[in-house]
This record gives sequence, C-alpha cells and structure tokens, in this order.
Amino acid sequence: MKPGQVCQRCGAVVAATSPIACTACGAPLPPPAVQPATVMAEVAAPDRRAARLSRLPTIPDLPARRRGGSVRLRHLAPPFNPGGPDYELHAVLGEGGMGVVWSARQAGLEREVAIKRARRAVAVERVVDGAAEQLLAEAELTGSLEHPGIVPVHEVGVDQDGVPFYAMRRLRGRTWMERWRELDQRQHLDVLLRVCDAVAYAHGQGVIHRDLKPGNVFLGEYGEVVVFDWGLAARVADLHAGERRVMASGTPAYMAPEMARADAHQMGPRSDLYLLGATLFEILTDVPPHPGQETTDILIAAAENVIEPAIPAGELGDVARRAMAAAPADRYADVRAFQAALRTCLDHQESVALASRAAERLAAAERLATGEGSGSYDGFARAVHGYEDALDLWPGNHEATAGLSRARLAFAARAREAGDLDLAGGLLSVEDPGHHGERERIALRRVQRLRRRRALKILAWSTGMLVAVLIVSLVLGFLAVSRQRDLILRISNERDSAEAALARKALDDPHRMWRRLIQADFADDRMPAHARVLAGRWGFAASALVAEGDKPAIMTLPLPDTAAALVQIDVEPGGRLGVIVNDEPGEIAGGQPGAGLMIAVDRYLTVYRVGQVLASAALPEAVDGLARRIRIEVDQERARVMVDGTEVAADLAVGGLRCGLVGLVADPGTKLDNLKIEVPWDDADRPIPPVQP
Repeated sequence: MKPGQVCQRCGAVVAATSPIACTACGAPLPPPAVQPATVMAEVAAPDRRAARLSRLPTIPDLPARRRGGSVRLRHLAPPFNPGGPDYELHAVLGEGGMGVVWSARQAGLEREVAIKRARRAVAVERVVDGAAEQLLAEAELTGSLEHPGIVPVHEVGVDQDGVPFYAMRRLRGRTWMERWRELDQRQHLDVLLRVCDAVAYAHGQGVIHRDLKPGNVFLGEYGEVVVFDWGLAARVADLHAGERRVMASGTPAYMAPEMARADAHQMGPRSDLYLLGATLFEILTDVPPHPGQETTDILIAAAENVIEPAIPAGELGDVARRAMAAAPADRYADVRAFQAALRTCLDHQESVALASRAAERLAAAERLATGEGSGSYDGFARAVHGYEDALDLWPGNHEATAGLSRARLAFAARAREAGDLDLAGGLLSVEDPGHHGERERIALRRVQRLRRRRALKILAWSTGMLVAVLIVSLVLGFLAVSRQRDLILRISNERDSAEAALARKALDDPHRMWRRLIQADFADDRMPAHARVLAGRWGFAASALVAEGDKPAIMTLPLPDTAAALVQIDVEPGGRLGVIVNDEPGEIAGGQPGAGLMIAVDRYLTVYRVGQVLASAALPEAVDGLARRIRIEVDQERARVMVDGTEVAADLAVGGLRCGLVGLVADPGTKLDNLKIEVPWDDADRPIPPVQP
C-alpha cells in the first residue's frame, strides 16, 4: 500500500505501516481509488500560475460554533459491502483539511448525491472534534441558503461509526477553473455576473463566503453556475460580535487585506466584493492578483494589497481597481453596484463593436461611391444606422458620435453629387462645425439650381406651346420627385427623433433595462443565431434577408424564459411581413399566431390575438428607397407598436401572452433588414431552450 491511502469506509488517511486494514476503523483496505495530493510539494512547482493560486490550499479557519439542529443516525457503506445502507459510498471526489467528499447513492430516493464526511485522524482526538464541528457548522450555514446558484444540502447526519456528514446535490460538470481555457472574455464575464447573483443573495441573508475564486464555482452540463465550498462562510453578525475566533482564512492569492490581517471587524460583504474583483483581475490577466512563491509571502502581499501585474487600463480594469481597493469603504457599496458596473462595461463593449462595424461600412460605401454607376445610398444609410445603434447602447460613446458625424457628412456629399439637395441638407446638423463647409456647398448648388430654373422659364416663354407643355411635364415630374424626397426626409427625421428620445431615456436611467439578444444586419449573408426555418426558403440579396420561392417563408427565433421582449426590423417597400410572439413552434409553422400575438404589416398595420383584431390602422404610402422600421414592445399583459418612430398601436391588452418565440412570416419577395431583439437584463443570462419543429 502507498503512503497516504484513503480508507473507503471512514475516510482516514492511513500510513504504509498497515497494508491490510485501516488503523482507525479496522476495515479492509481495497486498492485506493484516489490518492491524496501533497499540497506543499505542489507549491514549489516552477509554473508561476500554479505556485500562486490553484495549487495553494484554502487556509482553514477555526471551527465555527453550531447553533443547534437535528443530526440523524444514518448507515454509510462502501460499494464492496452494500448491506442495505441509507447511503452507498462509491468513490472519493475530493478532500480538504477537514473532510472528504464522496459520490454516493441515496437508497431511499434512488438518486445520486455527494457526501461530505468529516476526516478521521488516528491519534489526535482534538483534530477530529474540530473537523466534526467545522463540518456541521458548514452544513447548517449552507443549508440555510436557498438559491439556484448555491449547492443545496439534503440532510445532516452521523454514520454508524459516529462520524458526522452531510448530503448535498451531486454536481455534474467541471469547475470554472477546469474550463478556464475554453471560455473567452465575454463568457467569463457572463459567469462572473451569475456568481454575483448567488453572492448577493447570501449577503442579503447576512452570510459572506470568504473563499470566492474560480476553483469554487461549478459550471454544470446544462448551463448551471453554482458557488460551492462554503466551509469558510460566516455570519457577519457573529464576526462583528466576536463570537467566532478568526484567523487569516481563505485562498492567499485572492485575499482582501482585512482577511489576510484577520481583522474580523473590517470583514463583511465588501470582503467578498474584493474576491469578486480579484476574479475579474484574473479574467483580464490570467493570473490572480497577489504574487509570491510561498504561502507566507502571498499572505504578506495580500495584507499589504500588493497586486502584480498592474491592473490593465480600460473600463473593466477600472471596475477591478475599485473592487480591490485596500480600504473596504473605497470599494463598491455592494455586489449589485459591482454588477451594474460590469453590465455597463458590456454595453460599452458592444457599442464599440457596432461603431467599428459601422466604420467598415462607411469606408466600403465611400470606395463604392468613386466607381461608375454607384447611385445607391444603401452603404451610407447602413453606416448611419450602425452608429445610431451604437449610441443607443452607449450615448457616451465618443467614437460613435464622431463616426455618426462623418457618416452623415459623407452621405450628404453623395446626395449632393446626385442632386438630392433636400435629402443632403436634412442629413446635416447646424450645431456640428464639421458640417458647415458642406452646408455652404449645398446652398451654392441650390442657388445654381434656381438660376437654371429661371433660365428654363425664360426659354419656355420664348418658345411655342410645345415647349410650354414640355416644361409643365418637367415641373410635374420635379414636384413628384420633391414630394418623394420630402417624404424620405420627414420619415427619417421622425425616426431620428424617436430614437433620440429612447437614447435620452437610457441616458437618464443609470441601470439599463434591456439587453441586446440578437443584432443582425445580414451583411455577412448569415441567419441570426438560433434561427430555425419552419417553411419556405430564405436567401440573401444586397445585404438583406429575402423570402424566396412561391410560398411564404417562416422562421422562429427562440427567447430565453422571459416575460417581455422588444423586436425591431426594417421592411423594404412592397413587402408583407407578419411578426408572431408565441411559444408554440407548431402554430407558427402554419403561419398562425394561435394563442399568441401577430402583427401584420403591408399597407395596413393589423394586430391579431386569438383570432380577434386588437388594432388596425392604415399606414402612409411606402416610400421608394426607404425601408419601414417596425418596433414592437410586448410583455405578458401589454403591447405597443411603432412604425418609423410613430406610435400606431399603444397599450394593447394581451393578457397571458407567453414570450417564448419570435416568428417571422414573409410573403415571397419581401426584403428584411436590421433585425434587433432585446429582452430584460434579468432574463438575458438565462439559457435559450432548443426549439422543436
């Protein structure tokens, strides 16, 4: 037998002097399933990351005092001696200084569970008592926390040998640290936000974790994010009242200064906030914050708040810097404030990405404008819309503000060259100094155009009736073109005003209510993520999604488990589109809303619910060259529809609506563009369920 083998019956670590039986309980020793790791040997490993974090142990605290509770007698047995036990132990999953975690089967409910059992020592009875008291206190505190992000405790008991244990849910998957290399930065931040939810709940119950790190977060096979190992958790009231003797407990590489100094009066929710900031630091740098090769060196660095390498510059770095301030009072007020700062950074990152994409479109449109026969405004319009979307997410994005100014200026110059002076003038701002030169050029072109008109009138009077008829025809044609341009200008201004109002509302509210789930402009000829085609055929043409074939094309876009949704999409003139909000793909596949809500758009806007018309309104005549923008906001009780910034249907009662799917039903030839779907922030992190046909 190798030194340090774990007894399958009692969990004791048995030396090599007894190769046949356990010295603690006398049970026969089978071949060991798991060999315990030697912590201090791994601390000296040459790998800097291993030496600084993942191989250093969590320094244990002194045992907490239990508050009472029921502890039942239960029979535990290893798999080689079942004998009808309450729990049948299978294999060791892991072990620490105070206990051993086993996989097990609970006989009464026929389910897989995890058992954490106090470690038994051979000769030092005090250590046995300390481990038992620590384990029971941990089970009591963890069991009082009922949250999806915290592992639930099923039962606390004592086995037939008098060793305390508790049973908890068996987690399947891997820890965050084990999956660290598989995730990108955005995925890491999403996990951190989910961890914050569980920690904020624990703080609301007066409990702090004190050992938050990627190694103590479990990522399940079905999207679960669970915070476990609450062995060092403590009630803040006990710490401040002096009822618990505190040591420098936790993982040294992440510790807050007050934790390393064992200052119980300074410990509180902001100590956990420091650990969350240290995890954010590790996301940015790939190493934990406190340097050192030995445990003592790292503890000194933690006590003095020595952080190495330097915190990266940028918004996320600023969030980490404030969360890891040396004084607790200088950190965020609570976990929710930390979450809000992270979400603001995510919005800013998405806004920057949209602005970068808009800059690429603007450059492509300018290159195309230099070629022959390039009379389309499509590229310039897409660039303007991209910058506007970026500012919608982050009104303070200075790059997007400057880019929108450049895009409008380039669009106006192209319209001026094409003779669309009214459209060109409407794109420019009197308050923008960079637009003054182009406004003067447009004014000069208008004067030249007026002079030409006067010359044509003089020529018309000097010629016969034939020329007069010709001039009348030209004037009528010009008036028709001017009317069309005025329509485009008016609709664009109304749309801009409506979107500016929404942007101002978002700026006034420090906590954004909506999170962008889908942003698709079809410039890359790809369907939106999670989209499923149920009928017909979809294709791409001129950076637009087109319904092809001879029958309606139908697709669904699944939503997470949400109570509200916002859908915005542009429809080219001449198309007919139906937007369905429902949770039954079978009904959407037939082009019908069923129990859901359907908004049909052609020359009319019609809203249906359960076969009844809730609202119907005639829409203004479609304008060539300008797509209609449809914006739909729904929740389980109310719906609101806007067309080109104008509210067409408001405060429609749709009681009991279920927002599980968004369906698009388009007649052949219908062209769609600029699809956006948003859901509330609290629902955006939920997984999107698979859609069955």
